[in-house]
Amino acid sequence: MNSHAMLSGNSNTYHLPQKEVKQIKLFVIGVGNVGNAFLELLKLRNESFEEEGVRFHLAGIANSSQYELRPDFAFSESAMPLENEDHLLEVIKNEAMIGNLIVVDNTASEAISNLYWELNDLNVGVVACNKIAPSGPVDEFKQLRNIKFETCVGAALPVVK
Repeated sequence: MNSHAMLSGNSNTYHLPQKEVKQIKLFVIGVGNVGNAFLELLKLRNESFEEEGVRFHLAGIANSSQYELRPDFAFSESAMPLENEDHLLEVIKNEAMIGNLIVVDNTASEAISNLYWELNDLNVGVVACNKIAPSGPVDEFKQLRNIKFETCVGAALPVVK
């Protein structure tokens, strides 16, 4: 018998083990034009990502005034008011304690980019099209080991690899 196959109830049928799919949680900040386009692409492509061995779960979305945990790719009536960036950081910290988390920053907000260092200390990955942090002092930028600044040309959509 093939060591990579498992024998089912029928002795003529073999089942190869399922390819393990890596589960990745995303918290998307900024759901304006760029953020909505990113969410739409994620929604459309998630099945094809799964074929490549990755499954993205939307842990949360936020804008400057509200956030929602485990949304269906858009805000609903269950969205909660967001007081400020410190409140957002607490929400993200709680999600990060549940498991690995990547924050996708679709904003042009200096206040959000200032959170990168704290997210970095929490081992929360950040993918950003926000160019404020990398345009600051080089010594500060070098401290950001879990941050990826990649966008596609023209649309400024973040690239999640």
